[in-house]
Formats: sequence, C-alpha cells, structure tokens
Amino acid sequence: MDFFRSVLLVARVARASSIAFASVGTTVVTLLVLPAFDVAFDALLGRDLRAPDVARTAYAAALAGTCVSACAGVVGKIAQDRNLGVFQEVHLRRRVPVAYWVGSALLPAVLAVSTGSVLLLGVWLSVPPWQGAGTLQLVGSLLTAIVVGALLGVFAAAISVGLSDPYLGANLVNALLPLGVGVIVPTALYPTGLADLVQLVPLSHTLGALTGTGGLRAFAVDVLLALVLAAAGLSAVRLAVARLRNGTRLESI
Repeated sequence: MDFFRSVLLVARVARASSIAFASVGTTVVTLLVLPAFDVAFDALLGRDLRAPDVARTAYAAALAGTCVSACAGVVGKIAQDRNLGVFQEVHLRRRVPVAYWVGSALLPAVLAVSTGSVLLLGVWLSVPPWQGAGTLQLVGSLLTAIVVGALLGVFAAAISVGLSDPYLGANLVNALLPLGVGVIVPTALYPTGLADLVQLVPLSHTLGALTGTGGLRAFAVDVLLALVLAAAGLSAVRLAVARLRNGTRLESI
C-alpha cells in the first residue's frame, strides 16, 4: 500500500509541476500538434522516397511518435528533479527508489495514451483503407509503444546522470529511434547486417509486425528489450550514487 501511495504522490507532484500544463495552448501543442506534425512529415517523406506502403509508414510514425513522447516526458521530469536537488536526495535515501521511477513515468505514460489515440485516429481518417494490422493489434501496438517509451525514458534519464546535458539521452532516442525501428520502411528491407542489428532496438518488432503476424510475441520482445535498457540505466545511477558517497564524484547527480 505504501508503494502505491508513493507512486501516486510522485505522479501528483509531476502533474503540478509539469510545463506541459502551463496553459491550455501549451498542453495542446505539446501533446497533439507537435506529434501530429512529426507523423505528417514522416508520411510525406515516405511518399517522396517511394516507401512501399505509405499507410503503414503513417501508422508506424504515430506509434514511434507516441513512444518518443512518453520518453521525453520521463526525461523532462527527471531533469527538473535534478535541477531542484530532489533526484539526489531520493537516491541517497533509497537504495533503489522503484516507486519514484514508476511515479515519474506514470504521468508521461497516461498523457501518451491520449497523444497516441489521437494520432492513430488521425491516421485512420486520413489514409486510404489499409489491409495491414487490425484494430486489436493497433491497440496492442499503442500500449506497447507507451510502455517501451516510458522504459526508454528511464534509460535515457538515468544515463544522463553521468553527462553534462540531462536531455542528451532523450535527444538521442528522438533522433535514432525512427531509424532503428523502421518508420519510413520496414526493417526487413534494411541491408542484412543492419537489419540484424536493429532487432535489438525496442519497438522494432512491434512495427515489424504491423504488416505481418506474431503481434503478442513482438510486444513481449520489445518490452523485454526496453526493460533491459532501463535496468542498465538504473545500474548507472547506482554507480553514480556510490561514487558520490565515497567521494570519487564531486558534482551532484
């Protein structure tokens, strides 16, 4: 019970301090307008590059945009806590503050549900009838994208503890994820060596299943890959805290 109370407390604090809720206009632009422009750009780019299935590109862009949105939300929350000294205080008091990380990821994940739903609905209304993934698979893909995005946010925020820029991890995810998961064209069409390499990128299997089968297996693999990255990130934070305790790290985390 204390765990869930702590998670909700962190989420409420995140809601009260979130820049995305500074005004109605800011909320609309952050959650809907910018992601919609990203999807439109990817779809138009796919058309200009003669992607084999522009409708599939639009759906993949919507899912990838939802994933990046959840990731950026987590990183923004952690960066704000680091500036206020909250992050260091929490990690010095708790060995592994799981409730803190879950609470930090909860609000971005909830907001990503609305963002992803609107994006997918917009794609469904604007593209020709598609013979790819059905409604249930799209719903499962959306939920997977949100979970993967939150876990990637944990990873990106955690590895940034050892960097000068707290947003560098999120910027790398934003730049590399669309290429790694095959937004414009499926990863199956990548050169052989590269196609094998991107199988290690979370969400690549989910987007690969948009035009095929194996949705449940793809969802599980992507979540597992994201969990491994999140665990690696938390290990990096523990190492930074240990160095801070023994005096080998002088700057705050």
